[in-house]
Amino acid sequence: MKLALASSLALVGAASAATSGPYNLGVSNSGFETGVLNATLLCNVTSTGLNLKNQQILFGVAAILPNRVDATQPFNVIAGTRLIVPASINNLAYGFGARYYAGNATKVIVNAQGSTPTFIDAATKPLPIPSAPVVSGGVSVLEVPGKGGVITVGPFKAASANSNIVFSFGDIAAVVKTYNATGGATFLVANIACPAQARPASLAFV
Repeated sequence: MKLALASSLALVGAASAATSGPYNLGVSNSGFETGVLNATLLCNVTSTGLNLKNQQILFGVAAILPNRVDATQPFNVIAGTRLIVPASINNLAYGFGARYYAGNATKVIVNAQGSTPTFIDAATKPLPIPSAPVVSGGVSVLEVPGKGGVITVGPFKAASANSNIVFSFGDIAAVVKTYNATGGATFLVANIACPAQARPASLAFV
């Protein structure tokens, strides 16, 4: 099946990607394509004494995609991702003494309509979010699973020889702790829950 680049997930069989390029994911080798997707998620952010609903958090994905995937060939999804925390949340956290974020993504649902299985949670084992500065008056970039790292999800396989597989994201969740200027933990621990979009953008299809 010819793979169409609708966004930025990498669908790879036995081949593995390099670790430089967009989001440090890699430069495409012969037979692969590179793509980047940025989307806005509406997320609920809760912490001690706080309940912020419908916060706009940018979600970015970068990936390498093969030009073709055989209809009977199992393949994995490989990607590097990031969450971008808006200035409104940063200013609030900074005002409470937070200077750094760190934590884990606890749910990243990758939907694969027309595939077996139809979805996989990429964060069954929590994905690390390394330390990133809280930028007062600006945005903070949280790399998942860390700069230069990749997420591997799969294997997926077409449900039938004539299946068209459409990839999208479902629910995404994370627990983000905050730390002061000397590295000590603050009382702010944010639980971020981003429900699946009613009409999620397709990431890629084969």
